[in-house]
Amino acid sequence: MGQTFLSATEAAEYAGRQECLPHKDQPIPQVWRRTAKTERRARDFQSGQELTEERIVTSYQEVGGRMMPKRVTVNRDGKKMMDVEIVEARSLEKVDDSEFVKP
Repeated sequence: MGQTFLSATEAAEYAGRQECLPHKDQPIPQVWRRTAKTERRARDFQSGQELTEERIVTSYQEVGGRMMPKRVTVNRDGKKMMDVEIVEARSLEKVDDSEFVKP
């Protein structure tokens, strides 16, 4: 469990972009080296049963100079639970040190 870095072929398949694959002799673009899938054990919030949850990032967007997920598919025990599209995101310029003081 944890993060999985997919091959260029798998990443293009998840994103539905077979035509974007580089030629076998070309290096994999840096953009395809981002985390594409995470998997973890979780509890179902309704039944309380343990299950396997995977999150597959199908596209990224730039936010404040950093690449952040834009579209994510969430599967639970192999069944699609939801497709998410993040329509707005922003990064904080600075977090005040007082946010990290113990109460």
